[in-house]
Amino acid sequence: MTRTPVHIAPDAICLDRPFILTQEHLLVVGMPYLYTQGSYIAAVRLLGISEADNVLYLELQELGSDRLFSASWNLEYEGEYYLWTLADLPTLMTSTK
Repeated sequence: MTRTPVHIAPDAICLDRPFILTQEHLLVVGMPYLYTQGSYIAAVRLLGISEADNVLYLELQELGSDRLFSASWNLEYEGEYYLWTLADLPTLMTSTK
């Protein structure tokens, strides 16, 4: 069963996945997040959200270097292995783990 992302507005999406560590799983264009992939950790800004062929694409900008990159997620994947995560500061500050 695919959990479809809910587009709140053109610049906001609710993505109910365990690797989206934000309040109410909400991602907003222009907001900063902490991005992790393996041992790579960076402060990033979400620049864009798009979806094509059941794949969600997030356009990100690393805040320290202004490097642009994309993170993608197959919306049909239901496994428990995640290649990357995004977190916001309020969620990280209230996390007990």
